[in-house]
Amino acid sequence: MRQFLFAMVNLLLGLVLSTIFAFVLASNWRSFSDRWMIPLVFLPAIGVALGCWLAHKFSKGQDPWPITSSGGKILYTSLGAVGAAAASYCAYIAISSVWFEADFLDMLLSPSHIQQFVKNDKFGQHESSFVGSAIIGLLAGSYGTYRFITDWAATGETTKQ
Repeated sequence: MRQFLFAMVNLLLGLVLSTIFAFVLASNWRSFSDRWMIPLVFLPAIGVALGCWLAHKFSKGQDPWPITSSGGKILYTSLGAVGAAAASYCAYIAISSVWFEADFLDMLLSPSHIQQFVKNDKFGQHESSFVGSAIIGLLAGSYGTYRFITDWAATGETTKQ
């Protein structure tokens, strides 16, 4: 239970940080590639892994690290994926609210008010969707969280199960 709570607190911290970074990006640049938002979605995933590790440290090894049980891997990977999708959604809204001078909370609570970005590439001009951004966040977050909670074992730290 402690490990889950630590993971949730750090996930929320990662979500807030990714939203703040999106506001800063949008305030400084009026145009950039949507690929720049991908690192922002990893902050909640890193938060989940950091929370699991901190719980392990505070419990003096009672909580497992790295996560080895299938149930734990599924739980924390799902938690990181949902957090990353939420971070992607919030970052998209943060950028949209700055660029279109709209109300962040209004767009957050009613997706129909979200201003879409126009994307120019070699195939022409088309709108960028916040749904697509959230799906990318979900996929990247699940992959990242899984890797973070299982591969940090390479740091040389081992635990007795």
